[in-house]
Amino acid sequence: LLQCMFLLLHYVKGTPFETSDQGKARRLTHWEQINQGVQFTQTRKFFTLIPIFL
Repeated sequence: LLQCMFLLLHYVKGTPFETSDQGKARRLTHWEQINQGVQFTQTRKFFTLIPIFL
């Protein structure tokens, strides 16, 4: 489970669905797309702590 989460968040680029960002997300991983790249948000903290607790 943790390896799958890591691969999906840090290696897969683009989006799994059509977006209206005119291709800006094509070069970004899912981790980079969370909260438009802003660091230390609640969402990023959640995704960082959950694997540690599991």
